Amino acid sequence: MPVLSPFILSAVADAALNGVFASPWKLLLAMLLSAGWIWLAPKVNEDAMYVHLPRQSWSGAYLGAGVLGLILWFVIPIYAVGLLMFVVFVGGSLAAYVMIRNGKVDPEDRIGTAEWFANITGANRRKVEAVQTHLRLYGADGKAVILSETDVQDSKIVHGYNLAQNFLYDLARIRAAEADVVAQGGVSQIRAIVDGVLQHRPTLSGEDAKALIRYIQTKAGLDVNERRRPQKGKISVDLANSPVDMEILTAGTNTSQRMQIRVMQELIQTNLDLLGMDASLVEQLLAATNVGRGMLIISGPGKSGVTSTLYSLLRRQDAYMKMLVKVEAHSAMALENITQYEYEDPARLPEMLATIMRRDPDVILLDQCPDAKTAGLLCDFSREKVVILGAKAKDSFTALARWVMTVGDPGRAVKRLHGVTCQTLIRKICPTCREPYQPDANLLKKINLTSDRVDVFYRPPTQKVTDNKGNVIPCGTCQDSGYYGRTGVFEYLRLTRDLRELVKNQAPLTQLKSVARRNKMQYLQENALGKVVAGITSIQEVVRTFQGAKK
Repeated sequence: MPVLSPFILSAVADAALNGVFASPWKLLLAMLLSAGWIWLAPKVNEDAMYVHLPRQSWSGAYLGAGVLGLILWFVIPIYAVGLLMFVVFVGGSLAAYVMIRNGKVDPEDRIGTAEWFANITGANRRKVEAVQTHLRLYGADGKAVILSETDVQDSKIVHGYNLAQNFLYDLARIRAAEADVVAQGGVSQIRAIVDGVLQHRPTLSGEDAKALIRYIQTKAGLDVNERRRPQKGKISVDLANSPVDMEILTAGTNTSQRMQIRVMQELIQTNLDLLGMDASLVEQLLAATNVGRGMLIISGPGKSGVTSTLYSLLRRQDAYMKMLVKVEAHSAMALENITQYEYEDPARLPEMLATIMRRDPDVILLDQCPDAKTAGLLCDFSREKVVILGAKAKDSFTALARWVMTVGDPGRAVKRLHGVTCQTLIRKICPTCREPYQPDANLLKKINLTSDRVDVFYRPPTQKVTDNKGNVIPCGTCQDSGYYGRTGVFEYLRLTRDLRELVKNQAPLTQLKSVARRNKMQYLQENALGKVVAGITSIQEVVRTFQGAKK
């Protein structure tokens, strides 16, 4: 454009001398239209970047159309014809851009529509809602979110605040561990994980779902204009003086937006006494990790609470007398007085571990062992210090087999290995509305229980409680799910001398299991049935959990 400026100025001068712009009103109109064209140019550039269109191409096309229109306007001797050409070129390029960009965004984000004009003129201005506060909300900076006097006059801010309050309160009320909000077009989908079970929550309109996502994004310290690149932030909520930290993950496209929420207190437990282990198992694990050297493997399938067990064991170490280190691909949370390392590429893990070991820590927690080189380092380190290793497996024997295969030498793999645990999570029966019943004798026989050991079993209520008008009165504790919270189910394969010899000699699995049973090993299903007898869970929940594991 700077190159063309002398030509345009010359053309204007010639046009003025020739009488085309002799009237000051004609010249004023030309100046106003040119100023409007120039004012809109950066707007087009910013909007193209927002909706992920090639902004340089569209900005260049819009500016080029205006320059060409001006040239024709000043060159054509008839003023009205030149004006029409300028309007056609500029307006046509602008209309083409609006048509293309509106085709890539949701209806509520379109511009130039009747609704858009009504919104900017105030015809559709929403009446300011009353502020609804159900819990205290804290942003990524740790400061409480409080609406100012100016904020409460802005309908968009108040509406977003109310949407966030209602949504987050619902998650806190049902004790959701995770939630997922997807907004696409005019509809939305909201799902939550409560006690490991998927629930569909009441939906919002597509516009409200996007407003909810954007409001929480701003409080989580995220960029609301970033649609493609995944982002991670955090907020906190406080309901009844019980602070809860939430991790916010957002991503999207030009046509949809998605937000995921992870409630850290529901996902990670760091108190060993609250995991659901028997006292004897807690004692064995603490003995294995406090002996000063050796290795302990903590295993389970995905989302079975392995991280909670790893963190809980590490926290039972003396962080003031020992140097404690945890190494993970992605840390779930920081632990006080414990050094934390994260690795992005498992291929670089051996190099990182070697560096850490040269600093002579007393205990290393590692979330996985991906290769033989890493396994070799852990075997060497466990000769003098303690290793707590996480693993994915359906049972303790599978976890042991994978460790032996990774090391490559059975004798070396088990020489300093104290034992292998496996675990899963199971829902606890609601203590408020649980219903006692006499178990069937055939069922007791099938699960190797005798009637003298069992008085009653418990199950969720089979009948709804209603008021005198027939309206259902939901349980105030579990919201009629029948269950409240989860607990761990565990098994522990303790590596005795005879088991080490069997592994070293590559004995078949049946022999390993036979010796483990003689050592009084209890399997996962047996531990779960013990919780049924104790009234902690139901036989229906045990069947659901282990049938799902088989699938």
